[in-house]
Amino acid sequence: MQLRPGVTITWPTNQRIAKWGFTCFTAVFVTAFAVTGFVRARLSIADAPALAIYALIVGFLVYATLATWLNVTRVVADHEGLSCRIGPIWQASAVSLPVGRITQLFIVEETDSDGDRSYALFARLGERETDHKVVVLDTPEQAWWLEERLERYLGITDRPIAGEHRA
Repeated sequence: MQLRPGVTITWPTNQRIAKWGFTCFTAVFVTAFAVTGFVRARLSIADAPALAIYALIVGFLVYATLATWLNVTRVVADHEGLSCRIGPIWQASAVSLPVGRITQLFIVEETDSDGDRSYALFARLGERETDHKVVVLDTPEQAWWLEERLERYLGITDRPIAGEHRA
């Protein structure tokens, strides 16, 4: 069996997250000034819990800001499987599926509580037809392009799925 080179598609983290980047940066900046002022006001032991809370808030905001600006989404299809990773800042979103069990790829439109729409690429596996979310994209055009590219590489014939978002 001759192995074909894999397909790797990489893009900046999706824009639903990136729209919060400026907010995170501003919050970190303002909180850093608050902590600096707090430290300069001569801490006592009684102030330690408040400082710990500030430190946790700053830590979370720094993490969110770095994840927003540095992360990229990477989808890889090769002879071993189909995987999606977001990094380099860790997020709990890694997916790895065995390529031999994927029977179909399809797009589902999702709406969050704010009314923002996104388009999730799902992979259907095996005879049980279990669906696994691979990646979420911002526009239907991005999702359809990615679906078509991966199906072509994996040798999957596209067929309609109930609930699929179609052009």
